[in-house]
Amino acid sequence: MTIRKPEYYDEFVCTANKCPFTCCREWKIEVDDETNEKWKKLQAPENVYPVRKNMSQYTQKKDNMRVIALNKKHICPFLNEQKLCRLVCTFGDDVLSKTCRVFPREIHKFLDQEEFFLMPSCPAVIDLMKKYPDCKYIEMDTENIEGKKNTEFSELNFLRNVRSIFSDWMRRKEFDPQENLKHIFFAALELWRILQENSNEDFLFSDDFNAQIKKNLKEYKTKKLQKELADAISKIPSDQESAIFEQNELFLDLTTNYEREGLYKSELKDVLNKARLIEEENSTFLLEQKRKFNDHFSKWQELFRSFLTAEIESDCLLPDGNLQDFIVHLEWIALEYTAIKQFLFLDWIQNGSLTYEKIRDTITLVCRMTGYEEDDIYEYMQDCFDDVVWEWGYLAFILT
Repeated sequence: MTIRKPEYYDEFVCTANKCPFTCCREWKIEVDDETNEKWKKLQAPENVYPVRKNMSQYTQKKDNMRVIALNKKHICPFLNEQKLCRLVCTFGDDVLSKTCRVFPREIHKFLDQEEFFLMPSCPAVIDLMKKYPDCKYIEMDTENIEGKKNTEFSELNFLRNVRSIFSDWMRRKEFDPQENLKHIFFAALELWRILQENSNEDFLFSDDFNAQIKKNLKEYKTKKLQKELADAISKIPSDQESAIFEQNELFLDLTTNYEREGLYKSELKDVLNKARLIEEENSTFLLEQKRKFNDHFSKWQELFRSFLTAEIESDCLLPDGNLQDFIVHLEWIALEYTAIKQFLFLDWIQNGSLTYEKIRDTITLVCRMTGYEEDDIYEYMQDCFDDVVWEWGYLAFILT
């Protein structure tokens, strides 16, 4: 069995009451069944209001799961005035639900490997991404977990190879992060085309098919192919004016439910007001503002390259996933990145500054808002687009 994790994984420490964006507010905090049974036998600590019979009564069912019922201010009732958890202060960490104990850690379990990640919906994780712009992923064998390394050229190992290549592409510094993402998506769609053309189950991952795929992957590692792809893509004209409005519509669509539920009011109010006025702005003015903003935004390429690499590593390859899932998650990452950049653009128009703290908190916020479950991602894609697998041009368009 192999353990795999980013080199900064063990450096993560919750900043507790020093956190600029606590996870104890405006978020669904799941309570697992085992914890809920434990809570039925415990009374809440002092100063938790309203007073109830036991801690389980501070939970509710929502979206097919049991969660902590937030108060009228959308804050966890167990959070005290010093922004510390009353449960931890009174009982220790063992009383917490699995979600609270584990967050922002995420573990993907495969038959031959366990992969550990840190989710970017925590500002302390963004700090680590900034600290490690060229983060390496450490792999080590362990005898403590049953399982054996998968050495065959299976679909899983094929996807691992794809992820490894695309992670390397995202790290390339000769292109900015969004250009890297365009190149990656183009290559992923080419693999998807090969898979669709060879959909016979007897042929899939046969020796002949493996040879064809291996040839493609080998070419993806060559600078020659990468340069040819980059040159071809750079010559494709882009409609920057239309892209501004599409990016704005995507941002509004992704934030609609949160606004309706009264969540993240303080963070969203001003940018949503500005977003709704965008179509009234003069196009020439908007294009000039976007150009100036991009000049400022480009100074943070290293951070976004690190962020997008981490997203590819953690989100694209899931247990029981296939190439379509991989591609859909690339699209979701593009939507996430577009929303982050649009939020920052709208804020910049009003405030004229782009600080690290603003960028970090925006990444954290958008990642919380887009932290959908797998089924919900597919439902969103099916509702909003003609096909869950996009044409390359659309991803390139929203990344313009």
